Amino acid sequence: MFNKIATVTVYVDDQEASEKFWVEKIGFEVQKKIPMGPNAHWIELSPPGAVSCITLYPKSMMEGWNQIKVGVVFQTNDIQNTYSELRAKGVNIDEPKELGFGIFTSFRDIDGNEFGLREHK
Repeated sequence: MFNKIATVTVYVDDQEASEKFWVEKIGFEVQKKIPMGPNAHWIELSPPGAVSCITLYPKSMMEGWNQIKVGVVFQTNDIQNTYSELRAKGVNIDEPKELGFGIFTSFRDIDGNEFGLREHK
């Protein structure tokens, strides 16, 4: 039946600026970038080697985008190191905390979308 999550959509104001944020600050790779009408692309990005992607979709092309909430949690093997690297790159990230189920933090992209980050042990 299902074998993976293909994409999770993130609604953005400026696709080019958002692509730059995810590539330069977060370390994702562009998997697809296909023209999608005037001044827009279908952009899929993922961590290196991942099978699932985020899609940067223009807010201007999605009526009601502000009513849709993204609930994405990424995983890392070393949350303290990841936190330090992202903070050094200027990413708006909270200090990691032990929450009973593991160590967790969250960060925001340039459009104010919030993403979780958990440590995998």
